Amino acid sequence: MPIPFVLVEVAPTGSPPEYPAALVAACSQAIDEGACVLADSSEPPDQIRAIAIVTWQGPDQLSVRVQVGLRRADQPRWLTSDLRFQPADDRLERWKTVGYSIRTLVGEWEKTPAAARQLPAPDAAGSKPRAARSNADVARSVGVAAPDGALAPSGRRPKRWVGAGALFGPGLDRGPWRAGGWGQLTQGLGSLPLFGVISGSYAFRSADDSGLGAQWATIGAGLGVLGALQPSGFELRLHLQLLADLLRASARDPVNGRDETASRWTPGIGAGLGVAWPVNRPVALLVGADGWTLWQSTAIRLAELQSATAPSFGTRIVLGAQLALP
Repeated sequence: MPIPFVLVEVAPTGSPPEYPAALVAACSQAIDEGACVLADSSEPPDQIRAIAIVTWQGPDQLSVRVQVGLRRADQPRWLTSDLRFQPADDRLERWKTVGYSIRTLVGEWEKTPAAARQLPAPDAAGSKPRAARSNADVARSVGVAAPDGALAPSGRRPKRWVGAGALFGPGLDRGPWRAGGWGQLTQGLGSLPLFGVISGSYAFRSADDSGLGAQWATIGAGLGVLGALQPSGFELRLHLQLLADLLRASARDPVNGRDETASRWTPGIGAGLGVAWPVNRPVALLVGADGWTLWQSTAIRLAELQSATAPSFGTRIVLGAQLALP
């Protein structure tokens, strides 16, 4: 006979794995029959008796809302419990307390015959059901509607997204600033608050009074860390990348009147701090600041005289949007 499970959804994601593990362990220990399991487990359970949605409030996790969806007498119900903790309370013990709280809310359901529904069957090709599903999808699998205040179907932070936008900042050591566009592909790394990123950008600086213009093309790859600001929907992102920067400068030689162009690739390292909002929706706005340092600066000379210098370090402002990918 399949074991009935309580499916536990935790928001926001990104907590150290030992905390959710302690929660489901305490929940399973307290449950009279069956066990508790995280909703994003790699092996979805065969039978679900209820879903528990755990929503932590604030980065210090001093308050939490526990919502348990169940069926009784064929009528869907949601039971809610709000818990508050003291700063001195051990954080691991807070998560265990939430697990025991889920048992209390499920207890009323255990007095009635089981009425849980089966998860969707595997595809015809034999593939397994998707493990990572939204709260609304999981709620429907046990025959209950999502409660007021629960995360919407798009409430999960996306695991993969593509972003694009505009950039501007200083270019050469004198003259107008550079402006252009950027794009990036970002991939979350498992349950950790980390991501990998591949980026590219193009910028140009219009010609100054001497006729000197410049263009930049930059590619990069690296890693970053996420920091959610709940329940505001904002997310801080810090990344570090290895860069390859192409500078192309052009000007008219004042001696012979010919147009001269030269280019140079330079390696470097870049870092950036940005904010995304709202991260639990398919489309989010982005704003941030990037800084970089290149292997060396580049001197631009016209008629054997130094006309300008591309510094080995600099900053830029980035604005744009991201689109969550499946």
